[in-house]
Amino acid sequence: MKFEINISYSWGDEESPIEIEAECVEDAFNCMVDLATEEIKTSLREWREPHELRINPNDNEIIVWYGYDDERCYYKLKEINM
Repeated sequence: MKFEINISYSWGDEESPIEIEAECVEDAFNCMVDLATEEIKTSLREWREPHELRINPNDNEIIVWYGYDDERCYYKLKEINM
């Protein structure tokens, strides 16, 4: 199965979609969790401030909250029908 991870930010920027292949939605979602976790680790190296990771598997989305500037990063998973 093919999936697309869309990443956008509360200040209006968007990343290019990331296409992945996974056997099921759960595997693709776990990949997205790994990406969001790496984002938190990277941000913590630069900003020693609170961060929050909200994981919502029911809606296939993740929100990363940056405590140092009160901004957010949104991850959304969708299946690509081929």
